[in-house]
Amino acid sequence: IGLFDLDKISGKVELTLATDDHQMIPIGKNEPIKLASGTPVLKDSEGVFSAVGSRDSARTMITSETKSVLIFSWGMKGVEPAVVDSALDECAREILERST
Repeated sequence: IGLFDLDKISGKVELTLATDDHQMIPIGKNEPIKLASGTPVLKDSEGVFSAVGSRDSARTMITSETKSVLIFSWGMKGVEPAVVDSALDECAREILERST
């Protein structure tokens, strides 16, 4: 499950595969890293903000100031879609309970 500050995302979110020119500054780093071609990524109009399942961008990370959250879940071979859906639902419930 990935959590992102929705207010820091610009435009439409797209799930795609990285190309040779995709890069991002991951959480905890100051310099951009080059992403391997073919890596599943989430991007917006400003660029890649997640190498799905491995690294997320400092630009869209949640902080104590975050008001709106984008929750993204994914599965792997051998993981039933119902398990992925259930984990996403549970995460959303936890966020809602803690925000009220």
